[in-house]
Amino acid sequence: MSRLSISVLVSASIACSMLFASCGTSRSSNATVYKTTPAGTGSRPDKKTFDIPSSLAPQSHALLTEAKRWIGTPYRYGGEDRNGVDCSGLVLNVYRSALQLKLPRNSAAQADYCKPLSKAMLMPGDLIFFDTAGGGGKKISHVGIYVGDGMMIHSSSSKGVIVSDINADYFKRTFAGAGYVEKYRDMIASNTPEPKPAPAAQQTSKNTAPKAVGTRNEAAVEEPFTLSLVTSLPSRKVTPAVTGTPKADEPTPEEARKKVLNTLIEQKLDSIFNR
Repeated sequence: MSRLSISVLVSASIACSMLFASCGTSRSSNATVYKTTPAGTGSRPDKKTFDIPSSLAPQSHALLTEAKRWIGTPYRYGGEDRNGVDCSGLVLNVYRSALQLKLPRNSAAQADYCKPLSKAMLMPGDLIFFDTAGGGGKKISHVGIYVGDGMMIHSSSSKGVIVSDINADYFKRTFAGAGYVEKYRDMIASNTPEPKPAPAAQQTSKNTAPKAVGTRNEAAVEEPFTLSLVTSLPSRKVTPAVTGTPKADEPTPEEARKKVLNTLIEQKLDSIFNR
């Protein structure tokens, strides 16, 4: 076999091996479209829908609802609309439309943008990354959105936007990491704000019973303390204690004066007639 024939065979072999790599979502890479889900892999078949639990946080519910609208959209390298979308374009549009969060454009940059976490800690809306280029390393080339129950929604180069099992043999073999968008998690955390301290003073409700005497009123600590002066006392009739024979009514001053004068007159008359 000539050297020329050997060179042609080697070139053909390299070209064939590239056809089984994943979708390249970076605009800086070449535009060759690779398969993301080889036929016959997966413990559960790909699906065209998924359930959204009502117990999810509003932000998670909005994110998955938006993602569900993209199911069936065909794959198109570099696409960002319903005419065709690639894997990172799907993630970009879902987060932007549902939560007004802007993520980087390609899957590798999206992985760098996320906070890493283990696959066991994934929650609906988090991202899961794969090295589907076949290099045997951790070079990110594909991304999906975790929707719960071990499933993700992603844009497959051969099937378009579908729902796949993240524990399928193919995705277990190419798994490169998982992460969460910090702003998304912060939104969820804001649904349960920390309790705020009660104000120093509150108005007493009309139906609230009065505080017991002697109980300190914390709300009135800053109020000035005042005393109400007693301007009058209720009159009270005093009855003298009875000790033996009750006393006769005492004469008025006029009666006493007359009595004294009468006594003096009588004494004077007695002295005149008895001389």
